[in-house]
Amino acid sequence: MGPVPGKLGVFQWIMRSRDPVSNPVPRTDGYGSSEKNFHLASELHDLQEEFDEAIRITKKSFKSNDLPEIIDYLQTHVKSLLGPNRKQQATAQAVREEFECIKTISKLFSVLQDKYISWFNYKLMIKLVGVFLPKNRSLKRTWSAYEEKLEDYFINSGGLLKDADAVQFGVKGVPPGTRVMIAKVDRNDYTLDDLFFFRRSIPKALDVPEYDLYFCFVRIGSLCLGYLIPEYLYSLLFPLTTKLQQQLASIGITELTCVLNRTDICDPLWYENTSTPLHEAAWRGLKDEVQWLLNKFGYSTYHRGLHGWTPLHSASYGGHIKILRLLIHQYGIDPNEDTCHVPPDQPDNSNNTALLYSAMGGHSDLVEFFIENNCNTSHINCEGASLSLLACQSGEFELVYKLESLNHFSPNSFDFYQSGILHYSSMSNNVELFKYLLNQYQLSIDVKDRFGRTPLHIASWFASSSVVEYIVSIQELNCFLSFSRKLALALTLTSMLLQMMYNLNANDTDTYGRTPLVYSCWSGSINSVKYLINDHNSDSNIIENDSMTCLHRSCRHGHIDITQYLIEAQYCDINKTDNYRRTLVHQTAWSGNFDLVQYLITEQGLSPMAVDKDGVTALHYASLSLNLFLVKELITTHQLDPHQADSKDSMLPLHYAAQSGDILLLELYVKDYKCSLSLTDNRGWNIFHVTSLKGHAHFIKHITSHYPQYISLLHSTDKLGHVLLHIACESGNIQLVTFLINDMKCDVNATATIGSNCVMNACFSGNLDLVQLLIQKYKLEPININNNGFSVLHAAVQVGHTHILEWYSQEYSVDITNHTNNKKYTLAHIAAYCGKLHCLQQLINKYQCDVNATTTDTGSTVLHRACQGSHLPVVLYLTSLPQCNVAAKTFYGSTALHITCEYSGSLPILKHLVENHQLDLFAVNIMGKPPIHLACSDGRLNLIKYIIERAPSSLELNDASGQTPFLIAVHYNQLEIIKYLISKNCNLSATNSIGSGAIHLSVALGHLNVLKYLIDNNYCNPNATNFQDRTPLHFVVMLFNICSLYEVLEYLLSKSIPSMSVVRLREIKCLLDSPHDIYNNPHNAVLINVQDKDGNTPLHVACQRGPEKILAVSLLLKASLSNNNLLITNKKGHTSLHLAVASGHKDTAKALLSSVIGSFTHHDLLTATDNEGYTVLHTACSNGHNDVFYDLFSIYPQGVN
Repeated sequence: MGPVPGKLGVFQWIMRSRDPVSNPVPRTDGYGSSEKNFHLASELHDLQEEFDEAIRITKKSFKSNDLPEIIDYLQTHVKSLLGPNRKQQATAQAVREEFECIKTISKLFSVLQDKYISWFNYKLMIKLVGVFLPKNRSLKRTWSAYEEKLEDYFINSGGLLKDADAVQFGVKGVPPGTRVMIAKVDRNDYTLDDLFFFRRSIPKALDVPEYDLYFCFVRIGSLCLGYLIPEYLYSLLFPLTTKLQQQLASIGITELTCVLNRTDICDPLWYENTSTPLHEAAWRGLKDEVQWLLNKFGYSTYHRGLHGWTPLHSASYGGHIKILRLLIHQYGIDPNEDTCHVPPDQPDNSNNTALLYSAMGGHSDLVEFFIENNCNTSHINCEGASLSLLACQSGEFELVYKLESLNHFSPNSFDFYQSGILHYSSMSNNVELFKYLLNQYQLSIDVKDRFGRTPLHIASWFASSSVVEYIVSIQELNCFLSFSRKLALALTLTSMLLQMMYNLNANDTDTYGRTPLVYSCWSGSINSVKYLINDHNSDSNIIENDSMTCLHRSCRHGHIDITQYLIEAQYCDINKTDNYRRTLVHQTAWSGNFDLVQYLITEQGLSPMAVDKDGVTALHYASLSLNLFLVKELITTHQLDPHQADSKDSMLPLHYAAQSGDILLLELYVKDYKCSLSLTDNRGWNIFHVTSLKGHAHFIKHITSHYPQYISLLHSTDKLGHVLLHIACESGNIQLVTFLINDMKCDVNATATIGSNCVMNACFSGNLDLVQLLIQKYKLEPININNNGFSVLHAAVQVGHTHILEWYSQEYSVDITNHTNNKKYTLAHIAAYCGKLHCLQQLINKYQCDVNATTTDTGSTVLHRACQGSHLPVVLYLTSLPQCNVAAKTFYGSTALHITCEYSGSLPILKHLVENHQLDLFAVNIMGKPPIHLACSDGRLNLIKYIIERAPSSLELNDASGQTPFLIAVHYNQLEIIKYLISKNCNLSATNSIGSGAIHLSVALGHLNVLKYLIDNNYCNPNATNFQDRTPLHFVVMLFNICSLYEVLEYLLSKSIPSMSVVRLREIKCLLDSPHDIYNNPHNAVLINVQDKDGNTPLHVACQRGPEKILAVSLLLKASLSNNNLLITNKKGHTSLHLAVASGHKDTAKALLSSVIGSFTHHDLLTATDNEGYTVLHTACSNGHNDVFYDLFSIYPQGVN
């Protein structure tokens, strides 16, 4: 049944199962023929899920003390449970006896589900609810909703055919032409009693009593299952014996097809998560395979996978104690023996040991085994999670009990982010464990971690719907006010005490502005979403700090049911974008959910063509999702361009596909859409660079074997001088690195322009084996330091790899404490800025790094860097240290508050520094700026609101240049900040040190949107003057150039009114000295002939500033309906024509004269004299502009006399 594989080969065998009902045996039990219909089978599956969920809710609603009455009811109505064919007395008595033995509600419902009810035989549930829970309206709505969905299946999905040809549907023993009803069901073993109950579930309006009803089994067709069969299994399976063939046929497998792909059995790319076959076998508990691999291939028991896993980690996580014993006792890993090669306490890259992985998997026997072998029970992983926390995360009661009995359970355990046992317990949906921990240790249910997340947030995030409902149900105790006045009073007091004790709020936000509802939309728990919205009024339109909404979260993770519910039932805004301007289509394409993308485009009318702020299209995002069909649909149906690059890095969709490592997408883009593999992005990265960063060796091997013409690209460098091998080392994939060095002959000694080598890139990856390989086998410099003094240790710390730091310390005796780069950035500075708390703690506690050390470029301390990186847990840790100087300033006089407002925008950090460490909100840096000015310049509205609420006088605080927060917001074009400050009644007439106000600044900087907002809403006077009496119009003309300020000038002139006389203009000029009169300008119109202190109007300024102002001159002339403005003179008696001639601007002079040709003004302008008696012809001569003189002479020759 296929060729014999060669040695050391992994072969893919495709097993095709026959259709188990393709040749149906004639039936007499109410079935016709079957039907292959995947869509309908999927709908039946969904309907079954809805039914199961309704059962679960119903079961939860009953109390244990209800059980006797329910049993009695069922025993009384036992015959109504049985169909027409099972109503015999003996059967009924057996059922009664079965119910008599039931002792719990859970057991009762299990029996009912297994034997007496189904997705169409559910009327009993409605009766039980009506009899025992008549006031539970929510439960009644649940069953009503289910009945509606069942009816929808009958009517709209084709689940019930009311008038069908019996013969056509395979009904035997009936005359031709007989009409019947056909019910399409999910199984082919329903009985005639089931047929009876199905008919009872059909709404009367749909039933046709004169027709018989038959079942039609809906199947999904044949199955195609792929298996990887290595050589050692092939010899056990083939050649197939007759008995084995019969066994395969009995389960529907009739065809095996071999796909020959010669692959190294030790190639980790074939193995998911576990990296190599040894890890895979240990994880899956294959003892014989583990032993065979160790003996056959000489694997080291210390053999590490891609993420630092040893076989011990794999076996522990899989919960296989037999494998552990084999590894420890037979292969020398016993910690009690001197021959120990791999201690069980050896952590992987995430600092998890085998003991922690055992706890994570909930394996109490393994945990006990490791504890008995004296493993370190106090070890924590890279996030600070302890044995107790991970046991709670597993949701296994037995493990928690075991740790308690061994005195190894710590209820006060917290990780680095202050998440406790309730947070971790919320990650599993074991509500009983959660209740136990809450009550046993008298914990606070509203405890928050350092990001403001309560257990309710975590439970919502991890779709722990039972835990969500339990936590929120505490808020509902005040509903039980009945029975008697005393009982009502007692319950009220109890509820008040619980509310005071827990201070619960189902709509509480965390640091990121996310409510439990947001996390429920993220996790995909539709039940939690509906529960929080319907029962607790959670806001489905809440906007997170990054402008993500509930809809964005559900789309990003491909939850179509939640998305439809939010749009169709909650009417959420489908046009909202996040901070990156990503639409719902972008988010959904990223998730790869084809149906959801189609729903948004075809049913909701969203555009598939939108781009985010980086120019990324839905096609780019879809290329990350691995969904080939979605990519094809976007290109062929929705006309997205496969050759369109994003605007940030100029990356094509092909490059995004390379990030995902999808070979099918590669082939699609290359063969179908002729995309070139040689194209590079803005960084100089080609397709090899992009995919190497993700460690996709299979992708690179495919290209080199199928497109050899591109092999030369393996040796290309990017714009920073990085070769492909550098990028591959950063991925941490040893197999990829060795392939490039040994097979592709890439230069292992290559250094980037900045001086970094492969060892440094490997340190970024955290793969210590790779670091050691490069140093020991390929003889690279171990302590690589680049031109900036940035070393391999900085690289390791930047990504939190403490094990590499420790190895360098032991192997090369590096001075960790005082290790700095050229600008004296210590390792602690790097760890703090990158938020690597665990690493920072080790640097401070073990290596005594100085938290107050300052850099030589800015004078920043470790705390300043943590604030700049916006890492709250790091800030909280540092400020808790007695040696930390929280009030330290940089060389620029900036405190931690300035740094936070300018760089991170973290409100929790700001509040912590102000409220817990009393840092001064009015302190100024050497530029004279307090924190609020920096927040305004960067548009950090949340910080600004907090500062003004805490220090109201900061609203009008001036910096060294006299600017208020309002002027700073105008200066930096922060319109939302401007709107908020105006709402707080800020001074709109404020000016800076040179007298410029908001309009001057917006004009000078070309902020047209701000200018329009302030003028159109009459917030500011468009004719305000600075200390030189210059209006905004003067400013725009002085700074005018065609590219940037044309629209600003055009807008201002559109707001102007023409002047009528010089006399009137001078009167207006006088009025400008009075702010009261300025604001009495009835239409707030722009005055175009206002004179500054030198007497110059905007036209004067334009005429003397250069030929590039000719367009400004034309616009000013066009805006004036009177010619008199050309005769206005400045304090030296110069008209605008004098200034144009004096500057030698011939075109400007022509434009001025042409505008008044044929009028008296034309003559007056040519004959006007300045204070020295000069006409324009005199001025041209005195300034040596002969060409201008001859032009004027040709127009007015008598002017020379």
